[in-house]
Amino acid sequence: MRTMGFHQASCDARVFIYKYPDRQLVITLVYVNNGLFLGADKALVDSKKHACLEHWECCDTGDVTDFLGIKVNKTTSCITIDQKAYLKMVLERFDMHNAKIAPTPIPSGYVLQENKGAVDPVWHQKFQSVIGSLLYLMLGTHPDITFVVIKMLQFSANPSQDHLDKAIYIMCYLVSTQDYHVVYDGRINEGLIAHTDLDWASDPIKCQSTTGFFVSLASGIVCWQSCLQKTVVLSSTEAEYMAMSDTC
Repeated sequence: MRTMGFHQASCDARVFIYKYPDRQLVITLVYVNNGLFLGADKALVDSKKHACLEHWECCDTGDVTDFLGIKVNKTTSCITIDQKAYLKMVLERFDMHNAKIAPTPIPSGYVLQENKGAVDPVWHQKFQSVIGSLLYLMLGTHPDITFVVIKMLQFSANPSQDHLDKAIYIMCYLVSTQDYHVVYDGRINEGLIAHTDLDWASDPIKCQSTTGFFVSLASGIVCWQSCLQKTVVLSSTEAEYMAMSDTC
C-alpha cells in the first residue's frame, strides 16, 4: 500500500490513508484478504481501488453489503450494520434459538466469583467456545454485552459451572435483541461524542475499578470498551479521573 502513496494509520495497523493535494482522503481497511475503500469522492476512491486491483490478484465486488460477517445496509441518509445472520448461527449452534429470553445481559446484582477448584475440561472447552462466539459479536455490533463478556473472560482459564451458566444467560438476552442494529444517521449532522462511566472497586478479587466508555458518530457507536483500571485507587474521584483519561 505504501508504494501507491498510502500511509499506515498510527492507531490501527489495518488502516491505510491516502491524502490528495486538495485534502481529499481515501481510507482503506485491509483485513487478511478483505478490503474496504472509503471516501467522499467516488471517482477518487475508484481510481485507488483499481490501482490496487492491478497490483494484487483480487476482485472488485462493488458496493459493500457484507464485511467479515457484518451486514451493511445503506440508504441516501443512513447506514446500518448488524450481525443477525452470525447471531442466528451461534444461537442454533448452542441450541438457544428458542430459549427463554432474559431482560439484561446478566442478572441484576450478580457478582462473579473465582473458581478455586480443579479445572474441568468439559466446562472449560464449552465455556471458551461460548465466550469466543460472544466475543466476536461484542467486537462487531453488540456493545451492549461488552461489560459482561469482558468480565466473563477473566475466568476463562478455570471456569465453573456457574460461569458457564452465566455465559449461556447472555445468549438468552441476545435472543430478545437479535434484531438490534447500529444506525449511523447522516441527517443528524452529529460529530464525535464520548461517554464514560466507572464501577469503583467492583472487582472482588483484585479490588480494581472498571472503566467503560463509548464514542458515537452520527448517533451511531463507533468505539467502545470495558476494562479493569491498571492500578488500585483509594477514591472514586481518582477512579473517575482515570476513566476520563482512558476515554480521551
